[in-house]
Amino acid sequence: MTKPMKIGIFTGPQNVAWSDLRTAWETADHAGFDSGFVWDHLMPLHGSLDNDHFEGWTVLASLAMLTKNLEVGHLVLANTFRHPAVLSKMATTLDHATGGRLVLGIGTGYYPAEHNGYGLPLPSKKERSEMLSESLEILRGLWSPGRFTFHGAYYTIEDAPAEPLPVQSPHPPILLGGAGQRLLRNTARYADRWDLPDGAAGVTPDHFRMKRELLESMCDEIGRDASEIEKSTSLIPIIGDEQEVKRRVAGVQEFIGWDDEQTRRHVLAGTPEQVIEQITAWQDAGVDHLLLSLWPTLNYGDLEVFAETVLPAFRA
Repeated sequence: MTKPMKIGIFTGPQNVAWSDLRTAWETADHAGFDSGFVWDHLMPLHGSLDNDHFEGWTVLASLAMLTKNLEVGHLVLANTFRHPAVLSKMATTLDHATGGRLVLGIGTGYYPAEHNGYGLPLPSKKERSEMLSESLEILRGLWSPGRFTFHGAYYTIEDAPAEPLPVQSPHPPILLGGAGQRLLRNTARYADRWDLPDGAAGVTPDHFRMKRELLESMCDEIGRDASEIEKSTSLIPIIGDEQEVKRRVAGVQEFIGWDDEQTRRHVLAGTPEQVIEQITAWQDAGVDHLLLSLWPTLNYGDLEVFAETVLPAFRA
């Protein structure tokens, strides 16, 4: 038996019926998974922009109320979508509603199509990074006792009350998602968790290890223990015999448009024993928390198979 590892689900809310989302989250909650995450976009990331897509915060709050055990959060909220003072209240409310199960995952925001299409400003990368730094200060300030004042280059908070404070103390875990140096420095300074997104090209255990070591060096620079930061990534599970896996991997490639190398970097594919071996390699690279990326019509059915055949190998 391998050592314990946190394993959760990551359900992008596009091209999926609400009933299927609900079933996936309730299954994960009952089967002993650790977490449930969604993304935060206003339009689909794959396929036609006219396909169905749910809003990230509302769908998370709704799904969270269907569960009792899962940590819940986003990979990740777009800081450009919501003023940090409003977000702090939203997060506190959901932390109370879930009994302290919220993880506040946030990033700079990046997707031009949704910003342009919906009339939302998308500043430069540098400005977005600076805005995120200010937002993190504001979130932590408004999650602390007493009134809070903040005068920054992008946001101003004036004598704002904080009550009620979140259930979790000192505040819900802050998760930052990204791979850039500015993001990693923000992670070292502000975050409790870090997620390396798979991106368009995907990621490998070696790439994860390299970015993890860079984060650790940044923590060393400011005197922080990097082991305090939980580290995660997400991969697509496809479990079955050789022929079934080959057929279904081809379906993923056709749906998303990946080549063989990109696909290899995004999926956990094979028999249960092979998938366990692959996950162990990620664990050895420093992944503390693995998210199973579930796609409608492609692999929702793998969740129960994973729970029965793979999950027990990563439980104490």
